[in-house]
Amino acid sequence: MLRTRKLALASLLSSLLAVSLSRPAVAQTTGSIVGTVVEKDSGNKLSGVTVMLQGPQGDQGAVTGEDGSYEFTALPLGRYVVRFYYGDVAVEQPEVLISVDKKVRVNARMP
Repeated sequence: MLRTRKLALASLLSSLLAVSLSRPAVAQTTGSIVGTVVEKDSGNKLSGVTVMLQGPQGDQGAVTGEDGSYEFTALPLGRYVVRFYYGDVAVEQPEVLISVDKKVRVNARMP
């Protein structure tokens, strides 16, 4: 009886493994937005800039690092608006399109 149960369990596990291995791989369904923010006149990289991303998943925020860079990863596909805030200045980049497994660069020059 115990041997029959072990054989049945082994058969079931083998079947599940075969089914899981035979399924096609799921395609990557996300993308990312990266960029650098600089001061318009000098070209110096700006840290501490608030970057807001508005898109299909709602709103997300980030702050640029010391090298002026920011990154949003694992974003659902679709259209996004990227806004940059530094002090009382705002810059907007409308209509950023994220497609499958793509990294879109959106840089900003703050006045």
